[in-house]
Amino acid sequence: MKDLGVDIVTIANNHSLDRGEKVIQSALSHWDTLGMPYTGTFKSQSDRDQIRTMTKNEIMALWLLFIGGRNINCFQTTINLILR
Repeated sequence: MKDLGVDIVTIANNHSLDRGEKVIQSALSHWDTLGMPYTGTFKSQSDRDQIRTMTKNEIMALWLLFIGGRNINCFQTTINLILR
């Protein structure tokens, strides 16, 4: 994807928790392995606290994404872990 010009991926959408925390953690590990920055869902509080930024031609861009809604069938403990 980097070869195609993709600089960052977002995982923030209302289906992020559909398959549970294990799948999210696996996806985030995959992006880490590829060296691809991600935002929207995170591995931990400290991961979430790292604001994703990029600077090009002395212009800094940052990505702040969030999940504005979620599906009703999610477990509350998983929601608390991922969204806190």
